[in-house]
Amino acid sequence: MTKPRWPRFVRRMWRTVNPRPVDPTRPSFVQRGDEARAQQDWRAAAAAYRSAVEIEPTLGPIWIQLGHALKEQAEFPAALEAYGAASALQPELAEPHVYMAHICKQLGRTEAAIVHFIRALHAGEQSRAQSEELLRLLAQHGDIGRTGITKLLRRTLAPLPPGPNEAALLGQIRRIINEDMAAPPPLASADTRPALVFDISDLISYYANARLPTGIQRVQIETIEGAVARAGEREIRLCCFIEGREEWLELPLARMRAIARLSTAGGDRFEPAWIEAVEGLRLYLSLTEPFEFPQGASLINLGTSWWLQNYFLFVRRAKR
Repeated sequence: MTKPRWPRFVRRMWRTVNPRPVDPTRPSFVQRGDEARAQQDWRAAAAAYRSAVEIEPTLGPIWIQLGHALKEQAEFPAALEAYGAASALQPELAEPHVYMAHICKQLGRTEAAIVHFIRALHAGEQSRAQSEELLRLLAQHGDIGRTGITKLLRRTLAPLPPGPNEAALLGQIRRIINEDMAAPPPLASADTRPALVFDISDLISYYANARLPTGIQRVQIETIEGAVARAGEREIRLCCFIEGREEWLELPLARMRAIARLSTAGGDRFEPAWIEAVEGLRLYLSLTEPFEFPQGASLINLGTSWWLQNYFLFVRRAKR
């Protein structure tokens, strides 16, 4: 005679009321993973964490630990999958996107890295280091160029409405791509005066790490203001280089004057208004088109240029 089989819900209720005894000498897979991680035995840690998420796939933090263990073994595609699983479980979490961004950057997948940094900042990541990473990536050309990066930013931000916890840098990006970059390109200048072009690379570099101008920065600012006031037969324009872009870039006079005024309004370089202004300046220069010197222009450099690689090569190219 066949032994009767209880319905599934009865068996489940029985196991709930009468659980199987747990062997206290046998650690769980999570515990094994943590112990292996403490010993930096990344292969054993990954095996244990993978077993844990196979049993319980909703363990978001363990997916992240699995990603860490795989990343330490340079198993980057598998690490990206683990971090992606954690992100799918908790879409509001910034942490997995930060890790995926850095792996993509290491693999040379610049576009994917930009997307993950943006999603991390939108989810509430406030670290200055992550904002700096995004700014550096945006300044690089890559294969898609300035127009491609602008389209990528619009496409990435479209499903991410401004949120109360997002980093302030995203607001700057939205303003620049929706206002400055969306405007039609300016018509060719009707100004026939020979241009006097000041290279302010030194000044822009200074503002990245300091605020209150010292001697040489004040000399540059005052000289440019004096040239504007006494322009006469010369058109005054500004150009510079920034890290990540090996080409001349133009900065409108109004932008330079605005940040110069703010730089002398206080000495705190961590003031939110100052940080926002510097980020806006770097974003503009990262996304603007290359500058072409008008025929007959004169280039004036009042700063130090030895930190710019191949500077005089670029001068020769501009002369040609």
